[in-house]
Order: sequence, then structure tokens, then C-alpha cells
Amino acid sequence: MGIFYDLPQCGAGMHEDAPLRQQLAHLQQQVAELQATCERLQTIADAVYNWEYWLAPDGEVVYISPACERICGYHPAEFRANPQLFTQIIHPAERAAVSRYWRRGCSSALPHERTFRIRTKDGQERWLHHTCRTLTTAAGVVQGQWHSLTDITEQQHAQAQLRESQAQLQAIFENASAGIAVATINGKIIMANQQVTEQIGYSRIELAQMPMFTTLDPAYHELVKAYIAKLFTGAITSFRLELPLFTKTGKIFWADAAISPIRDYDGAVRGLMGIIQDITERRRVEAALHEQQHFVRKIAQTIPSILYVYDRHEDYNVYINRQVTAVLGYTPEEIQTMGRDLKRLIMHPDDVPRLLANRDQLLHADDDAVSTLEYRIRHRNGAWRWLRSQEAVFTRNAEGQVVQLLGVAQDITTCKSEEERLQAAEAQLHFQATHDALTGLHNRRYLDEMLPRLLAEPANQPISVLMLDIDYFKRINDNFGHDAGDALLRAIGALLAAHLRRADIVCRYGGEEFVLILPHTPLDAAGARAEELRQSITALVVEHEGCTLDAVTLSGGVASAPLHGTTADACLRAADAALYRAKRNGRNQVAVAQPDLPPQPNDDLGGHLLGEAVE
Repeated sequence: MGIFYDLPQCGAGMHEDAPLRQQLAHLQQQVAELQATCERLQTIADAVYNWEYWLAPDGEVVYISPACERICGYHPAEFRANPQLFTQIIHPAERAAVSRYWRRGCSSALPHERTFRIRTKDGQERWLHHTCRTLTTAAGVVQGQWHSLTDITEQQHAQAQLRESQAQLQAIFENASAGIAVATINGKIIMANQQVTEQIGYSRIELAQMPMFTTLDPAYHELVKAYIAKLFTGAITSFRLELPLFTKTGKIFWADAAISPIRDYDGAVRGLMGIIQDITERRRVEAALHEQQHFVRKIAQTIPSILYVYDRHEDYNVYINRQVTAVLGYTPEEIQTMGRDLKRLIMHPDDVPRLLANRDQLLHADDDAVSTLEYRIRHRNGAWRWLRSQEAVFTRNAEGQVVQLLGVAQDITTCKSEEERLQAAEAQLHFQATHDALTGLHNRRYLDEMLPRLLAEPANQPISVLMLDIDYFKRINDNFGHDAGDALLRAIGALLAAHLRRADIVCRYGGEEFVLILPHTPLDAAGARAEELRQSITALVVEHEGCTLDAVTLSGGVASAPLHGTTADACLRAADAALYRAKRNGRNQVAVAQPDLPPQPNDDLGGHLLGEAVE
């Protein structure tokens, strides 16, 4: 805004006033330019992303940027009105330390900075990085302190997650049940976990001083080198071999070795990582199992159920009898060819987690424990078949760990179909027992069950009850017939249901009376909802057999717990009394229950007596 002056207009003195007029015009131009500059500076300051503020030497807030509201939820005006708010929003655990930091900073001419937490207006915890510097004029006069606050909440969370991830990865690396080793492209071992040292017998220092192939049986050197060469060329992404390794004592143990390349950001191979599982015992057991399985096969062919042997380490059925063909349409060879992919290929995905959980329980069970599970398998023709499997521990290794499970599976598809039919029938019966046949809404029985239950739940939010009654409903039946009355009730029921929130409950309470339960709804909001419903029903147009029914009005009573009571009976009586008052006062209106209102003489909670009493 510029500064304007009333300049002389008369001709007599204009000549003498010309210099003054020029000075005033020049001054006016300077003021306008200064104001424009100030406005631009203000715009720039307000557009700064960080929270900036300027405190005068006496602590008065000279300037605070709008960004403070985005960061902490408080408007700049709130800090101007209460300078102590700067301290109050600091996290209680850090308030004392930050106050000391501010006092030291105020007494220092040097810039200072600190990271701390605040609590925003809505109670969230955020991390801020604070920097402060003293403002002085060219003459060295202190103008106060300029504070800058940067929201680093996301960075803090990311750093914490990174530290946690690194710690977890290190813990996984060191505590993995498998041996894990990392080597350079030249074959020098640069990392090995504790499991590797226990498997090989060499210390980490010793491993770092020997070539990667030192412990490998020489007969396998060329094979492994050929696979590694394919890794470097990209022909394969990893490989897995069963290899004989030499321990420090010269003993040979068999290793299941999975080798993968370590690549840099450009995709170039910079090293190799090997995961080593000692399978010496497994190979010994496999030989013994070969004889056992031969015996099992002879017996299995005579069993009418599916018989199978599941190997935990191989993660597939190492044996399954030919009954699988009769039940599922697959040959035993096809099932075994699926291998580890069987669960993915033909088992229902919803049932896989339960199967895995059941098998995990068997790992800690006694040998005589039997686990039963029902699950779905896709038949060769595409149909889902229900099986009931019973599994038990079949073999253990020398350490007592479960190696294989023996299972028997029966086709229970027919039984499950009958079970589902019975469940559907029970669900239908329950629906019929808790719903009104005419409107499809919940009935009074459901209300009598749910309202006490809702009121008994520990909650600080009110629960409101709306009791609604159609005015002069009998006239619809008299003028148009009972079928028309039923059509009207259905239409009103549909309208009420359409206006429900997810937590709301609407019931046909009896005759032309409806009750709505509105959880987490105070009395005033419930009254507004009731008024909206009254207006909607008044505007409702219902057609029946080519005839437009007369418009109807609605009277309603509203009560709320705990204001009008903490029991279902008290709330319904309060709403009923309010409904009676609405009827008595002329109908087509909503009345709100009054606290401690004595019950009316016609407060039969059947609801229909109210309507009859005032019709």
C-alpha cells in the first residue's frame, strides 16, 4: 500500500510548490517499491519448507513461518499467543535437555544444532532437527535468534529400520543353521559364519588364508569351476550341488551347497556366496530308508486309502501309493514329479499354511502322536476334492530330529458336501430366527440380544437408540389393503437400511415400529439422524399394484446411554417415552428423551401400544 498526499490544486502556489511535489512523488514511489519488496520477502519467507521463526532478545516472536502448522499442527498465531508453547510441545523425556541446549545456545554467538522429538497437536511423535544462529545488524547489534526446524521423522524411522535390518541380517548370518561363506572372485574366503567353522573345523582366520577349493574333493574341482564360469557369463543365476568336503581332521562330510553370485550395482559379479548344509547323515539314512521304503511299498498297495511318505528335507512325497490315481486322477509318478511344487500346483492356497503348521507341530511331538488335517486338492479333472490326512513321525536322524512323516489320506468330499449343506441350513435357520420375514431387517429377538451386549462393552462412547413409529399406519391398511401396508413397511425398511452406517443396527420392533441402535453416536447427532430419516420417509413414494400409496409421516423418540440409563430396558423406555411425547404433541416429529423422565402409563415396550394410544 502506497502513501498518498493531498497536493495543492490552486494555480497561485503551484509554481512555488513544484519542487515539493516532485519530492513527494519520489517519496511515494520509494515507499511503494519498499512495500513491494517487503511483500516479496514475506512471500519467500512464507514459502520456505522448513519451520522458521525469529525470537527477539526479549523472547518475543518476531516471525514464525506457516510451515509450523504442517509440522506440529499448531498455527503460528498460537505460538504468538503463548511463547511457552515452543517448550510445551517438546517430548517430556527430552524437555529438560533441550531447555539446557537452548540456554547454552542463547548465550553463544555461534550457530548450534540438535535433534529432538516433539508431540504434535494431534498427539503424534515427530523428530525435528533444530539449528539456531544469532541475528545481528551490520553494526553488531543483536536482533535476536533465528531458529530453523526440519522434520526428519521419516529419516529417523528409516535409519532405525536400517540399523534394525543390519542387526537382524548379522544375527541371521551368525545364527543360521546352515553354513554361510563369502568369497572373492579370486576364490579368497572373506566371510564365514560360526556354522562353517563347526562344519569344516577350520577357524575363520585359517579359512581366510586358504583357497576356496582347499576343502573340496579334487574329483569335483572341474565340475564346480564349470558352474562358476556359467555364473560369470550369466548362463545361470545360481547352482546347487551335493559335494564331498574335507574337514580339518581329514574326515569327509557331504554338503548340500547352494552357490550364488554377489553383484555390484552394475550387475558385475564381485564375489560368491555359498550356503552349506551338512547332509552326511541324510545320505546315510537314505540308504537305510531305501530298504524300509521297499517294505512299505509292498504293504501300501493293499491299503484302500492314499498312503505316502513325506520327507521334510526334500520337501516332497518320496513315496505315494497307487490309490492316489483312484482318488485324484494322478499317477504316483506324476505326484513325485511335482516334487516341492505340489503344494503350489494342486493344493488349495488357503489350506497350505494350516498344513505347514500341523507338520511343524509334529517336529516336537512324540512318535505316537498323530496329526489330523482336512484340506483341498485339485483333481486331475479340475474339481476340488477334500482329503482328511493323518500324519505321524516315520523316521528320525541320529540327533532325534524328524526326517520323514507317514501319512494316510481319505477322500471326504461327500462328507464335506453334506457338512456344508447342514451348515448352510443352520445359517438359514439362524437368519430366520434373527430377521423379520417381511422387511428382511433384524427382528426384536436380535435387538434383545445385541443391545445389552453393546451396552456391556467397555467404551467411553455413547450409544443412542431411535424408536420410530409410522403415523396413522392403520389408514394405509384400511384404504389400500394389508398387502399395500406390507409393501410400505418393506419400502421403509429398505430406506432405513440404506441409511445405516456399518456399525448401526436397525430392527423391526413390531407392527409399524422400528428401532435403530447407533453406537458411538451422542444424543444430538442421533436426534439429527432421526430427523433426517423422518424427512426421508415423509418424502417416500411407494407404488403398489399400479397405485401410489398415500404419503406417510413418522414420529420418533431418541435416547442415549449412559445419559438415559445403562441398561437396554432403560434406554428403550426412555426412547419409548420420547416417542409417546412426539405422538402426543402432534406426530410427524422427533422428540429427544429427557433425563429422569418418569415412565408414561402406556410404556409397554412392545411399542405397538404407543401407536394405538395416540392414533
